[in-house]
Amino acid sequence: MWERLFVDADTGALLTVDLRFPNAAQRRYLRARDEHCRFPGCRRPIRKRLSDADHTIDHCLGGPTCVCNLAYLCEYHHTLKHHSAWTVVQRPGGVLEWTSPTGRTCTDVPPPVVRFIHDGDPPPF
Repeated sequence: MWERLFVDADTGALLTVDLRFPNAAQRRYLRARDEHCRFPGCRRPIRKRLSDADHTIDHCLGGPTCVCNLAYLCEYHHTLKHHSAWTVVQRPGGVLEWTSPTGRTCTDVPPPVVRFIHDGDPPPF
């Protein structure tokens, strides 16, 4: 597991810790909110090992690991986001505003109701 430590520049005191990967609760919420790949026009369903919880603002650029900065993308579109001129901004409520390499803007709005889907694991009690 990757952790990012934020320390005070003068004292070296630990200010906060940020995990690189979303925790189980964040992933479950994102699966319920997003339901499918959030790239414009793609409706590939979220699948373990075939979909990625992507940081809208890259983690290596300071983007936090929180649901306000995460969205599911299929592997193909996750790679495309990082290796092409496509850009994306996440607005409140998980709304994604994509801009194509030609400057065209597409908005992807998640479903209005978050539906939790049973993931097959039994409850912890």
